[in-house]
Amino acid sequence: MSDIPSALEPLYPEPGADLGSILDERLTSAAFDAAQAVVRCSRSLGIPSYAVGGPIRDMLLGRSVTDIDVVVEGDGISFAGELAAGEKGKMVEYARFGTALVVLPGGVKIDVATAREERYVKPGALPAVEPGSLDRDLLRRDFSINAMAVRLGPDEYGRFVDTYGGIRDLEAGLIRVMHDGSFTDDPTRILRAVRFETRYGFSIEDRTYRLLEDAVRSAVLAEVSRQRLREEIVAVLKEEEAHSAVSRLYEAGVWKDLFGSDYRLPKKLEERFQSADEAIVWYSELAEEHGLTGARPWLVRWLLLMSDTPLGTTERITSKFHLGKTALKSISELKERLEKVRRFLETGDFGSKSTLYRMMEGLAPETMIYTVAVSGREDTLHRIEQFLLELRPIEAWVNGNDLKVMGLPEGPLMGRLLAQLFDAQLDGIIRTREEAHIEARKIVNNRSR
Repeated sequence: MSDIPSALEPLYPEPGADLGSILDERLTSAAFDAAQAVVRCSRSLGIPSYAVGGPIRDMLLGRSVTDIDVVVEGDGISFAGELAAGEKGKMVEYARFGTALVVLPGGVKIDVATAREERYVKPGALPAVEPGSLDRDLLRRDFSINAMAVRLGPDEYGRFVDTYGGIRDLEAGLIRVMHDGSFTDDPTRILRAVRFETRYGFSIEDRTYRLLEDAVRSAVLAEVSRQRLREEIVAVLKEEEAHSAVSRLYEAGVWKDLFGSDYRLPKKLEERFQSADEAIVWYSELAEEHGLTGARPWLVRWLLLMSDTPLGTTERITSKFHLGKTALKSISELKERLEKVRRFLETGDFGSKSTLYRMMEGLAPETMIYTVAVSGREDTLHRIEQFLLELRPIEAWVNGNDLKVMGLPEGPLMGRLLAQLFDAQLDGIIRTREEAHIEARKIVNNRSR
C-alpha cells in the first residue's frame, strides 16, 4: 500500500497466481482501505467478491490505482448494503443494473455490482441484465485487458483470474474486443478502443480494428444517445494524447459519422494541440496563483477541433452533443470575435487600457487559452495577463446605486455612463474616487437639464 505508486514495473502473471502482496503494494491508501472493507464484508457474508476491470489493468501496468470496482457472485445490492452498514458508510443503489455505489467515511467510493450477463435488444441500447457467474461477467466487458479480476474474499485473497487472455494482450500491447458483436452491442466502445490505444501506446488488434471500421460504416453510433456520445467525446478530449486519439478517430471515419460528411480536421492538428497544452498549463498556474476562474482543457481542445468549421455548423454540432452553454458561448466568441481579438492583441500599439479591457471583457477562460495557443506570440500572452491580473480586478469608483442617488433612472443610458466613467478610470483620466463622483454628477446634471 502506498499513497503514490510510481515507477513500478509492469507485471504479467499467470492465471491463478497469488497477487495478494502485489495488490497491497500497488493500491493507494484509499483504494487499499476500500479493498480491505470489501474483504471484511465478503468474509462476514461468505460471498465471493472480486476487484475487476480498469483498476486491475492499471495495477498490472504499474500505474496508480486510486479506487476499485467490485463484482460479487451473489446479490450485489444486498452486499453493498451490508458493506455500507458495517463500515458506517452510505449506499446508493441502481436496481436496474444490479449495482450500487458505497461511500465510506472519508469519501472513499466503491462501485459494487452483481456478477451478471447482458443482452442488447438493439445497437446502442442500454442492456438487459440478469445474474451470472464471474466468467460470464468478464465476458460481457469491452476489451480483454479490462476483463481480468483479483479475488478479494471470502478466501483465496489475491488469486488472479484471467479467463480470456487479457494478460497476453496486455503484455503484447493489444486492444482486443471480447466478441465480434461488441461494437454493435455498445458503439461507444469505438471511441473507447481508440482512447485506450493512445493512452497506453497500444495497438488495436487487426480483427478488432476491422470490426470497428465495419461498425462505423454501419452507422451504429447513430443509435447511441447524444448524452452518452457527449461523455465519450469529452473523455477523448481529456486524454493526455488527445490529438492522437482525435486523428485516429478521423481515420476510422468516426468524426464524419458524428459531425457530418463535410467535416475536416483542422490543419497542423498536432502542433495546435501542443500549443494549446502549453497555454493550458500557463493559464492553470495563473489561475491557481491568483484565484482566477478555472478552465476546462477538454473544451479548449473542442474549440481546436471545430476551428476550421463554419459557425452555424459548429453551433449545431455543439448543441447536438449537449456540450453546454459555456461551450456554445466560447464557440460564438471564437467565430465572431477571435480574429478581431487576435489582430488587436498582435498589433505593436494596442492603445488604451480601456480598449484592451473592452476587447477582453467577458471572454471565457477557454477562449483566452485558445487565443494564446493559436497566436503563438508572447505579446498576446502578456496582454491577456495584463487584462486578467491588472485590469479585471479593478473596482469601479462609481456604480449603479451611486447614479440612482444622483437621480439617474435605470436603463441603457445608465449602462453607457458607467462604461464611460470606468474607461476614464482605467485610462487615468479620472484619478480618484472623488473625481469620479464629481464627473458623474456633472454628466447627470447636464442630461437632466
